[in-house]
Amino acid sequence: MSAENRIVLIDAYAQIYRYYHGTHPLSNQDGLPTNATYGIARMLKKLEADYPHSYGAVVFDKGKSVERLKLDKKYKANRSPMPDDLRRQVPYIIQWAELSGWPVVMEEGREADDLLGAITKLCKDVFEILIVTNDKDLAQLVDENVSLLNSGKAGEFKCLDYDATIKKFGIAPNQIEDYLALMGDNADNIEGVPGVGPKTAVKLLNKYSTAEEILRKAKYIPQKKLRETLMRYGDRIELNKKLVSLFDYPPADWKNLEKNLLKKKPDSEQLNALAKKLNFKSFLFENL
Repeated sequence: MSAENRIVLIDAYAQIYRYYHGTHPLSNQDGLPTNATYGIARMLKKLEADYPHSYGAVVFDKGKSVERLKLDKKYKANRSPMPDDLRRQVPYIIQWAELSGWPVVMEEGREADDLLGAITKLCKDVFEILIVTNDKDLAQLVDENVSLLNSGKAGEFKCLDYDATIKKFGIAPNQIEDYLALMGDNADNIEGVPGVGPKTAVKLLNKYSTAEEILRKAKYIPQKKLRETLMRYGDRIELNKKLVSLFDYPPADWKNLEKNLLKKKPDSEQLNALAKKLNFKSFLFENL
């Protein structure tokens, strides 16, 4: 696929937390923490080299999902506040991304997953889309034109395309919502069905295809305990399906691909100044 026909989208906070926890503590000469910023800077450089693209965006959460909180007040109630030494880095991460030519996308009361879903829905029929994330929720977006790039060791990426998604989960990408509806998601404080783990969820979905069909046929499931549990937790499964589905309407400021996602030429002079401030010597441009 040519660079002109490829969009690279980054699930920002999923990567920021990954590098914050996975990179040893760093700071500049003024004591400003920089480990997550350095990890993101390296990742952006790696993506440019390995996956040439003309369009892209770094996509951020901006508060909890308004829609999901209306459905369930306990949604993400288990989340701890962002550590202060990471919070201090976020403005520099955004600045680095923008100076590197990446559009930054965020919208009040919406999560990155939903914005990524919206952009994918708008563009996937024409473009190849690569989404940088390790979040299993976003596997629901995978199809013949959409793949996930999972961050691995040594800064490498593992591509999760349609076939790889089936191999990893044992179900098709369009069943991921149903899979999560059954299992829940501890990270988002979504309660699953007791006793239903990955193997049971996959077995049920391979037989009945969707969560709705499982509930319709629950009374015929031969295993007594599983049958009774599914029937008891029907309302929870239905709620979970709504919580894990994407609210994929376009961002309010969406105009078109060229306006919102076209990559710009990096501002080498400003990047140099920021690299010096952050003590990122390996990122300094020469001959400026």
